[in-house]
Amino acid sequence: MMKKGIKKAKGARRFHLRHYHTVSKNRPTSKSKVKRMAMPKKTQPSKGAAKCVKKLLAEPIIANSIMSLAGENAAVVLGQMDGAMSDEEIARACKFKVSDVRAVLNKLHAQGIAVYERTRDKDTGWYYYKWSTNMGAIEKMLDEGKKSEKLAIEERRKYESAYNLYVCCKCMQEKYPFETALDYLFKCPQCGSSLEYQQPEASMTKSSRQAERK
Repeated sequence: MMKKGIKKAKGARRFHLRHYHTVSKNRPTSKSKVKRMAMPKKTQPSKGAAKCVKKLLAEPIIANSIMSLAGENAAVVLGQMDGAMSDEEIARACKFKVSDVRAVLNKLHAQGIAVYERTRDKDTGWYYYKWSTNMGAIEKMLDEGKKSEKLAIEERRKYESAYNLYVCCKCMQEKYPFETALDYLFKCPQCGSSLEYQQPEASMTKSSRQAERK
């Protein structure tokens, strides 16, 4: 009888040890804590994203903004990102060096345009990254760029309506207010042709058409 009692005591002790091990300080004890500790779910990038990105990159506003933020290779890198891809896969698609692609991705990530998902290999301990495009950030950039362009056109309309402007009918590169045209003796500094007075209505109509196309 004594031996059975001893076995029960040892079994109970083992149970308590196992129970204590599972409820350690580093692990949550309730479902609510599990939800708070869990990483937020990320939406999986869909295949075919490259087509949408290339369509947006056709907009000069987007292409110029992307290249000014992350370099001249940034537009090519974004255009080849289709779904979640590693930097090596993107480099092969672009035919760029992996180091150059990583530099572009880091700059785009700083602007929220490129996002990544990190996973850890349990055997080696190495981290692996899958990169994808944040379409929302690019679309927002396009909207803001169009607003800025419209504002610039409106400011130019106000300027042109307030001054007498002269333009070279041959090269049409720049418009000059009366004082500047007089300094040039009404000769175009680019090609030497005559500077002609431009009617404000014609200039404003052209600006209005540009604004409507945006």
